[in-house]
Amino acid sequence: MKTSHPLSTLGAVVLNRVFGNRPFVTQEIIGTFGSIQDFFALPLEERSRFALSLKLGADALDDSALLMADEELSRLESRACRFLSIESPDYPALLRECPDAPAGLYIRSSSSDAEIFGRGHAAVSIVGTRDISLYGKEWTRRIVFNIASAGKKATIVSGLALGVDAAAHRSALEAGIPTIAVLPCGIDEVYPACHTQLAQSIAQSPSSALVSDFPPHSAPFKGSFIRRNRIIAGLSGSTILIESKRHGGGMITATTAAGYSRNVFALPGRIDDLRSAGCNNLIKEKIAEPIAELGSLNLRLGIGRSTYSPADNCMQLARRHYGSSPDLKDICTLLGMIAANRGISVEDLAEFCNMGYSRTLALISRLENDGFISCDLLQRCTIVIKNA
Repeated sequence: MKTSHPLSTLGAVVLNRVFGNRPFVTQEIIGTFGSIQDFFALPLEERSRFALSLKLGADALDDSALLMADEELSRLESRACRFLSIESPDYPALLRECPDAPAGLYIRSSSSDAEIFGRGHAAVSIVGTRDISLYGKEWTRRIVFNIASAGKKATIVSGLALGVDAAAHRSALEAGIPTIAVLPCGIDEVYPACHTQLAQSIAQSPSSALVSDFPPHSAPFKGSFIRRNRIIAGLSGSTILIESKRHGGGMITATTAAGYSRNVFALPGRIDDLRSAGCNNLIKEKIAEPIAELGSLNLRLGIGRSTYSPADNCMQLARRHYGSSPDLKDICTLLGMIAANRGISVEDLAEFCNMGYSRTLALISRLENDGFISCDLLQRCTIVIKNA
């Protein structure tokens, strides 16, 4: 049988397709026969008997399945995608430790597997609700920029979903650190479709990638999100839950991470906010550590000390956006005060910044129109990150 790819890789593709929802079978095959390559080097009769013992068709693991896998990989490579077998030295080490690790990962990226998953790269997953609040957006971004300021290189892992996931990926791209999006569908698709441009940005960003264990042309279904979430947890040494109701995908990822004996953190929220009920409950049950402040978070994540300052970051964004505007100095003053005092009123800003109520209100209106802050009916101001 002549193929374009190694037998170990083709065998992993076949096992992943056949046992994708039962990955422990692949682990049993490796444990029993020594390796995927050794299993597929067995005579066809032995592989057929093994398939029949699992109530599969006799041809499920035969040479025709390997040829189909070879053709599949060739088609994917023409679309800048590839497959990474669990037996490859570049397969992510933390994921390989999981008892339900997939037989392989489909990858779309402009970087090599070693650049994406190389040793020494800390991976932190950031997950949560699709119904993200302004509080959740702001703290997702603060946490990502805090991680980006650490001494050790870190990668942000999430699921490309609406809400917290998208905010985490976009913040990572803006902060200039790698991010991995784990898909609930085939690597040749993007879900949700509205994140196609975000997915392209991730695939083209250095050391970043789109990842999936679903075969090409696989559409998402209810169970695929649970299957996706265990990979998010498995890739990461730590998982951070930003906002979540008591039941949801973010809660599944966080509890799965705890089951893998990984570090779990949660952003506390108001006790009457349904979007924080899951976070607060994980903290109460001592499954997750609370994020009380950013100063020590990076040390708890194992990536070194933080040099991040929310106020400095606001200044940087303002200078980039407003350039040589004569209002830049006063704008930076207001943003710094709002960053340090969430919910501060326009009246208090005018007093503390000593620039007069009318002047302050005019600049606050400008900042709100430009998407830097939000101002509620009581004129309380909060930092907002555009497109997060």
